Amino acid sequence: MNYQHTDSGQSRVPDHRLTTAVKLMLIYAAIQILSSAGVGVVAGFANWSASEYISASTTLVLFEHALCLFIIWRVFHADMRIIPPDIGIRASEARYLYIVILIVLFAIIAQRFHALYDGWIYDGQQGVADWLELLPDKSPVVRGIAIITLGFSGPLIEELIFRGYLQSALMDRLPATIAVCCSAFVFAAFHLDILGFPYLFAGGVMLGTLYQVTRSLWPPLVLHMVINMESVTSVFYR
Repeated sequence: MNYQHTDSGQSRVPDHRLTTAVKLMLIYAAIQILSSAGVGVVAGFANWSASEYISASTTLVLFEHALCLFIIWRVFHADMRIIPPDIGIRASEARYLYIVILIVLFAIIAQRFHALYDGWIYDGQQGVADWLELLPDKSPVVRGIAIITLGFSGPLIEELIFRGYLQSALMDRLPATIAVCCSAFVFAAFHLDILGFPYLFAGGVMLGTLYQVTRSLWPPLVLHMVINMESVTSVFYR
């Protein structure tokens, strides 16, 4: 059985990171599916417009994320005795200037790749940008919620699951490159976006590489937030 690292003076405990990652992915998916189904049923009976449906769904995502973060910290972190350093919640081992350069470089690459890929693959298809544009123009509260969920809480949950729990466990079992690619593959597949899979996989590789190089969750989290915020603000303020 694999054991997770602990601070000096503490006894080693079984490594639950991999099983925790799988359980969290299932729970996160279940929360999203059930809440989406619930909103869909209510929208059908209430005969909501597309704008009303999107507003309700966006607001509900905030509660989904709050529930998922509660589960991560109160259930798994406490009960499984997974200490923060084991999932990368610690200072980076790399120089800060090096981290900033990597984040900026990866953000530029991601932005350009997303622009090219969006026009090439999603031509005429319904994407996130189309969904965001359905938000009511005079609803700053709903738009603010969208920015919070897509730009902050969403990346936080995904980085905790896919890099913090999943990739950190894989890095102890597999060569670094394979661990990065495996976590990126699961990350992309989890989004259930066939057309967007190559872009999501490439993004997962960048995030995973940053996590592997720095051994910290903070740099990929910042990069993930920057990428998502760029996508959201480009729709809201163009």
